[in-house]
Amino acid sequence: MLDASFLSSYHSALSGEERIEPRSEGTKSHSLDHLIVLWVKSNHFGKLEDSTKAVYMRLLNRIRESEAAQGDAVTMQQKHIRILVSHFGTAPTTAQRILRLLGQLMQFAISLGWREDDPTLGIKIKRQKSEGIHSWTEKEIAQFERRWTSGSIQRLALYLMLYTGQRRSDVVTMGPADISQGAIHLKQKKNKD
Repeated sequence: MLDASFLSSYHSALSGEERIEPRSEGTKSHSLDHLIVLWVKSNHFGKLEDSTKAVYMRLLNRIRESEAAQGDAVTMQQKHIRILVSHFGTAPTTAQRILRLLGQLMQFAISLGWREDDPTLGIKIKRQKSEGIHSWTEKEIAQFERRWTSGSIQRLALYLMLYTGQRRSDVVTMGPADISQGAIHLKQKKNKD
C-alpha cells in the first residue's frame, strides 16, 4: 500500500511542481521557515509566473534546508540579510534573486503584522562587469551541427534559437501546440498585454 504523502510527492515530481510543506517537527513560530510556508501558500505567491515560482522554490528550499530557516523572521536585521545573501548567492544573479526574494518575504511579514520594517531596503549587490554572452561563430555552429545529427533534439533547439528570433524564455516553452498551418504561432512572454 502506497503512502498518500509519497503519491503527492510523486505527482509533484512528474508535473515539475515543487511544493513546500510545514515540517512535521521543529518549525518555530514566526521563524523564517514559518514565513516561507505561509508566503508560498499566499495569493501573492500564487499570482507569480510559473517560471518565477520555479526559481523561487529552488531558492526557498535551499534556505529551508539551512539552520538559518529556524531564525526569527521578526527580528531579522540587515546583517542577517547580508549573511543569507552571501551564503546562498554565490553568483551575482543569484545574489540579486535571493535579495529580491528576501525582500518579498519581509514585505509579506509586514503585511502579517510580524514586522514594522523591511531589513532588505538599502542593501546593494555589487554588479560584476560582463561583456555578455558570447555569440557563436559560424565555425562553432558547424562544429555543433557535426556533433548532433539532423532530427536530434539538440539540433532542433539550435535551429529554434538561431532562426525564430525568439527569446530563450519563449523558445524553451515552444511545443507542437504552437504550430499551426505550417508556421509557429506564439504569444511572447514579455509581450502578453
